[in-house]
Amino acid sequence: MEDVANTHDRDDNRFWQSRHFQLPPKRFENEGLDCVEINLSLDITSVSIERLLKRYGTGKRRMKMEPIYRTVLAETGHLSQPAACQGEFQRTELPKLSPWLSPDTTSVVLALCTLGPQIQEHIDEISQNDLLKAVIIDEISLAYITSITRQIHSSVRIQAQERGLKAGPAYRPGLGRWPLETQQIVFARLPAQTIGVTLNEQLVMMPRQSTSLIIPIFDRNS
Repeated sequence: MEDVANTHDRDDNRFWQSRHFQLPPKRFENEGLDCVEINLSLDITSVSIERLLKRYGTGKRRMKMEPIYRTVLAETGHLSQPAACQGEFQRTELPKLSPWLSPDTTSVVLALCTLGPQIQEHIDEISQNDLLKAVIIDEISLAYITSITRQIHSSVRIQAQERGLKAGPAYRPGLGRWPLETQQIVFARLPAQTIGVTLNEQLVMMPRQSTSLIIPIFDRNS
């Protein structure tokens, strides 16, 4: 999936970011390093009803589906608990990623984001009796998570530009040339449990409405 608060440079070049609607920012330790957790402005309201209904055209089918989508969109927004964390690492700190990084990569931003567990719990609860609604909730949640990843990627690009660098595409483990096993690298480096995300034995993120990103950073002059 390719396509936020500005951060200040720190001596260790790591600045963690996450968002919790109900939890205040807090400090924690990761690999013996004192890190900082701060709130992000994750906007899920950017997913519009027009965007969701575009594939239905302008006829009777749209007229039938629109009230359903409006109701489910509001319900899904209420169930969403968006949170994210991210950190930037020097390329030398991530040797297992080297086979998939270009030679001019100087550092890598790893990120995780999620909508929380309530959406999938609700889908599982209603799927037997209302499959249509369950499918629409899943569609809307995908649009939400896509919106969040684009916000994160946009923020990384802006921050890189401010430092005279360039951010590459936002890659996802398991898609394209990036093997699913690179998911383990993301989870080994980021405090995933602080935003309620875990990785199962099949390397699938839980809650399912979650995603991870690998964003290479380049020197503009290279």
